[in-house]
Amino acid sequence: QLDANELVLKWPKDDHMHLLRIDATTGERRAQLTDGGWDVSRIVAVDEGKRVLFIANRDAVLDRALYAVKLAGGGSDRAAIVKLSSEGGVHAVHAQHKHGWIDIHSAADRPPKAEMFDVTGKKIGSIDVPRAADFAALKLRTPRMVTVHNDGKPDLFGQLLEPRNMQPGVRYPT
Repeated sequence: QLDANELVLKWPKDDHMHLLRIDATTGERRAQLTDGGWDVSRIVAVDEGKRVLFIANRDAVLDRALYAVKLAGGGSDRAAIVKLSSEGGVHAVHAQHKHGWIDIHSAADRPPKAEMFDVTGKKIGSIDVPRAADFAALKLRTPRMVTVHNDGKPDLFGQLLEPRNMQPGVRYPT
């Protein structure tokens, strides 16, 4: 685990949120753990392997995946940061110290899944995420992802749900 007088926290760096290990008493910076053009959204845990588990959008701007980096530091070294999530989408991870974690994840094109992992990252089981009996009657469709390029500024992302009976050449209200 962390030394008694250390903290790991999210810290702004170059317009992005990253992980920094500091001395809890003096505030001295000990190690920049992550770096780059992506954001850490949440610290999940510090595990027995002296790694920080965290949620970030490192590999896909719209995803929120689980990653690990050693407390000794990773910085801009891409090999030092290990992606633990195997599927794209948004992951909500709940860690249990010494026991592993539960990963509940979903994406626009698939329903939620709940999976359990041991501390080494080995999948040890899954939990069914039940659907209401009348779910199929909703006839839900997967929206189309769209990107609006913003003239040198960050891209804007959205979802477009077209009418069920979309016909070419017909104008539809927005």
